[in-house]
Amino acid sequence: MSTSNMEWCTVCLMIIILQWNARSLISNGLEFKKYISDLGDRPHIICIQETWLKPQLDFIIQGYTAIRNDRKDRQGGGVATFVQDGLRYKVENMGQEYESVVVKIWMGNDQVSVVNFYNPNKRLSIEDLGAVSGQIQGKIVWCGDFNSYNVLWGSLNTDANGVIIEEFLELNSLVCVNDGRGTRYDCCRNTESYLDLTFISSGMAGITSWEVLSDLPMGSDHFPIIITVGIDVIKEDEVRVPRWRLDKANWELFQVLAESKCDELYERCLNDVELLNSEFVSNILQVAEISIPKTGGRGIKKSVPWWNEQCSAAIKERNGGKCTLSWFANRQLNSKRRRRRRRSGDALMPNNEL
Repeated sequence: MSTSNMEWCTVCLMIIILQWNARSLISNGLEFKKYISDLGDRPHIICIQETWLKPQLDFIIQGYTAIRNDRKDRQGGGVATFVQDGLRYKVENMGQEYESVVVKIWMGNDQVSVVNFYNPNKRLSIEDLGAVSGQIQGKIVWCGDFNSYNVLWGSLNTDANGVIIEEFLELNSLVCVNDGRGTRYDCCRNTESYLDLTFISSGMAGITSWEVLSDLPMGSDHFPIIITVGIDVIKEDEVRVPRWRLDKANWELFQVLAESKCDELYERCLNDVELLNSEFVSNILQVAEISIPKTGGRGIKKSVPWWNEQCSAAIKERNGGKCTLSWFANRQLNSKRRRRRRRSGDALMPNNEL
């Protein structure tokens, strides 16, 4: 992109990161694009786990550059990091043993590395996690589905992977910013789990907010998460140059005005070729400004131009079905409890505790 179309070093007061286990961008990606398109403040970085993409399949989010690490040996899996256009970044590491992407973005005179990580129920080790992040120095943010359990982030128990991660956090001065809210909903058991985790360098933890978007499943059983870190980010904003709308031009008016300007220029009898050329170009531009309209300078293409009310209604019906399923599961559990109490003759239990 030419520098004439760029405005350098616009300072953002914070960096916004969205992480989400999509459980297939093939199935759920269109709704996700619609969500991103409608946002007022779009994330600077989007970290997606379980993309289920293959190298021959394109997945484009308007206004972002994709860095993908697709699973090659079998179905499912894969991660993708989307960097907002204009952000200065560098790809630091692409995982081999584990599915991960690490990018570094610039913040003024500083940098922050963002790790996008997916663990498909493998046994973790401190060495493996260290290999994922590589030789990173400075600020770092880990986002991903770790498939691990630890009371530290809300689980009812701690498993082997949870112990390893806790040790890794201590060794690398990282803080888990999860606040105990569930990040995945199991509609069969009507329970939430805490598999999607976010780790932040300890120096940034105090200026970081973490939000689970539990009302936006978008087809996945995992909820999107928004992480906001209060830091300055250097961004190169693209300045879209207005274009002439030639299909809307008044060519009759253009011809009349252009002939008049040329007659005036001819009568001046200019001998300097450069001056004559400059005057001619200036006159034509003046005529064009009057007779040819322009596009707006900041127009942005819709990423999902085909989206209509029927699409929105279908999504609403699907999400309503999930709520119904949750209600039905609760009703089944309550019915079982009543049957057990009737069989045991437990008449001491108050009705309002059913």
